[in-house]
Amino acid sequence: MEVVEQKRIFDKIEYASKYIENQTNDWFQVKKELLSIMSPKERSLFSRRHKTSKKHFINDFEKKVIEFWFSLTKVNLQIDDSKLHTSEDERPPRYWGLMKYNKIRSEKAALASKEIK
Repeated sequence: MEVVEQKRIFDKIEYASKYIENQTNDWFQVKKELLSIMSPKERSLFSRRHKTSKKHFINDFEKKVIEFWFSLTKVNLQIDDSKLHTSEDERPPRYWGLMKYNKIRSEKAALASKEIK
């Protein structure tokens, strides 16, 4: 990211901080407002939600924005942990039930063939 682009982004964040001020301390509400005033290229610096769980990630750029927001407004933006993606939110692979069933079935068949011999 170029210095000029970075300055433009932080100018927009400063602009947003003037009209949002201390109305909220929720990071996700502030992020939503910031995304609405950014260009597509600038929005690409922010993280996206996870494709299956639809929960959020926080990247390094967003951490810098949160710190900058605090320096401007003295409002510490809160991040709701229930909205963040964790490894527990991962979905099992496709057809995992069928794979598990086939494995158990083949193990039973192997045991049955040993008993017959």
